Parts: sequence; C-alpha cells; structure tokens
Amino acid sequence: MNKLTIAGGGSGNPEYMLPVTAEKIKNSDYIIAGKRFAEFADRKKFYPFGSIENTVKLIKQLLEKGSVTVIV
Repeated sequence: MNKLTIAGGGSGNPEYMLPVTAEKIKNSDYIIAGKRFAEFADRKKFYPFGSIENTVKLIKQLLEKGSVTVIV
C-alpha cells in the first residue's frame, strides 16, 4: 500500500520551509498543494488543489499509483 503524507508548507518561501517538507516533496511520487508550491515539485508529479471533493478523489486515484504528499 502506498503512503499518504500531510506536510506543512509554511508561507511558500523556500527559506521558511521545513527540511522534512522539502524532503517529502523530493521523494514522493505525487504532490498535491496550492499553486504557490508548484515551483518546488517536478511538473509531472504536481497537482494543484481543487475543490475538497475533487482533491479527495485525486488523492485516492494517485495512491493507487504511488506515494502522495499533500502540502498544507
């Protein structure tokens, strides 16, 4: 079973991002976050937040393929 991680992203400024969050962005198969975090993730694995309902569906779909980190 693939892993879901919820990580704090802070303000989106790389100087204030926790090292553990930066590590999760680097090592997760997929990232779901606000658009301000898009520059930190490979575009092929980044998905911006949508509605809550759509984001939950997306998380379920992506977990079937790999690990997912949600940056909040």
